[in-house]
Amino acid sequence: MPGSRYLYDLTTGKILEQPEEIVAFIHSTPETPRRVSMAQPDLQTVRLKVEKHIKNTYLKQVQAPVGVKPELQCRMELN
Repeated sequence: MPGSRYLYDLTTGKILEQPEEIVAFIHSTPETPRRVSMAQPDLQTVRLKVEKHIKNTYLKQVQAPVGVKPELQCRMELN
């Protein structure tokens, strides 16, 4: 899982995992304004959904011991 990337699409509820999918979804320039517009509880809900997805896919696939949890190292909000 080191270096794994996930993108949660708010419009579809789908979690993208492949770099090609994520790159196609994201497009910005240095001039693109940066701001947070989602409420904190909504951001937390999305984070929990992604963590559950990781637990049900990657951690089960590698048969991680009980109690191992994913660690969020970075997040980015896309508007």
